[in-house]
Amino acid sequence: MIMSFAVTAETASPSDTHSCMLDEGARGSSSLLQKGVGRIESEPTQEHSASGTPVQRRVSDSSHGPTALSENMDRAAMASARTSSFKKWRAMSKRDKVQAVPRTQKLHQKSEPGQNRSSVIEEKVIAVAPARKRRHKGGSTQKSRVREPSTMPWTAGAREFKASAESLKPTTDKVSSHSYQTMYGMFLAPLSTAQYQPRLFEIGLGCDMDYGPGAGARMWRNFLPRAVVWIADIDAACVEQIRAKTELKNVNYIIGDQSNKQTLQKWIEVSGGNFDVIVDDGGHSNFQIKTSFDALWPEVKPGGLYFLEDLHVGEKYDDTNGTMVMSDVLQAWTEQLLIPTDLKTGVQRPRDATNIEKWPLPDGVAFVLCQRQACVVGKSDPTDNSWLA
Repeated sequence: MIMSFAVTAETASPSDTHSCMLDEGARGSSSLLQKGVGRIESEPTQEHSASGTPVQRRVSDSSHGPTALSENMDRAAMASARTSSFKKWRAMSKRDKVQAVPRTQKLHQKSEPGQNRSSVIEEKVIAVAPARKRRHKGGSTQKSRVREPSTMPWTAGAREFKASAESLKPTTDKVSSHSYQTMYGMFLAPLSTAQYQPRLFEIGLGCDMDYGPGAGARMWRNFLPRAVVWIADIDAACVEQIRAKTELKNVNYIIGDQSNKQTLQKWIEVSGGNFDVIVDDGGHSNFQIKTSFDALWPEVKPGGLYFLEDLHVGEKYDDTNGTMVMSDVLQAWTEQLLIPTDLKTGVQRPRDATNIEKWPLPDGVAFVLCQRQACVVGKSDPTDNSWLA
C-alpha cells in the first residue's frame, strides 16, 4: 500500500504575495498561511525628490520580504502536508486492518536558477503491509499458501485401493459413492503383496445395486489376488446368477439371512471361519449389524479386522426403536477404551455408565477407528500386551 502526495510552494513575488500552491492535504492550512504568513507591509515612509517635494511610497520590511515569506510558506506547507499524509495513511491502515510501518522520504529536486532550493518538495509515505490474505465465504481470512499432498503411507494405500477399484467397470460404490478407500487402503494395502493367503468374508453381494451385483467381489479379487474370498447374500437367485459368471469362479458364495443366528452359525461351519478380514456391507439395519458382529467377531483372527460400512443408514432406518443404534454402541466401546477399568484394582473410573453397562466392550477389542460413515474394529494380538498398559 503506497500513498504519495506532493506540495509545491512557489516563491512569492511582491505583486502577488498571496499566491500559493497546496495539495489536498495542505488545504486545511491555507487559512493559517493567510493569517500568519500573509503579506506584511511596513508603515509608509517618505522620501524627497530632487526638487525637495516629499514622495510617499510603501516598501517592504526587510524581515518580511518575499524570500522570508516564501520560506515561511514552505515550512508551513511541509508541516501541514506531513500531518495530513500521516492521517490519511493511518485511516487507510485501520480500514485495511493491517499494521503498516510508516516511512517518510523527502526528495529535493535541484532548484532552477533564481528559485528557492526548498520550494519544490516531494514527500512520500510508504506503508509496508503483511502478505495479502484471501477472504473465504465464511468471512474468515487465511494466507494464500499452496500445500503439497502428504506422502504418508496411509495416503499411498488409499490411492492404491481407489485406483484398483476404479480400474474395474462397474466400479464399486465403496469408492464411487463413499470414501472407504481411507480405511481399506490404510489397513489392507499390505495384504495386496502378502505371500500368504489372507481369508476375507464379506456380507453383501450388491444384488440391489443399480449397476448390478458382483462389483465388490471383482474388486477384492483384483486388489487381493492371493486372498481366499467368501461372499454371503440373502438373495439366492442373485447368487446363482453371479456363480455362472466365469470371472468370479474363484470366489466362494454362501446364502442366508445375516440377522438369523442359526444361519450365521451355518456360515461359520461351511466357510471354516478363522478370518483375517470381515466386511459387513449387508442389510445395514442395526439389528442385522449387531447380530452378525456378535456371532462372527470370535471368528476374527488375533490381529484381524472387522469393517462396518454405511453406519449412517442405521440412524435413518432404525429397527430397534433407538435401543441399539450401532453408532451408540461403537461410541460406548470407544469410551471404554479411552477410560478403561484399572487392570490392577479392577475398579472402573467414574463416568456415565448408561450405555457402557448396556454394551460392554467385547473381548479382544484393541481399537475402534472410524471415518466418514464407517468404522473398523481391530482385534488384539495376544503376543503383544503393550496395548493393555
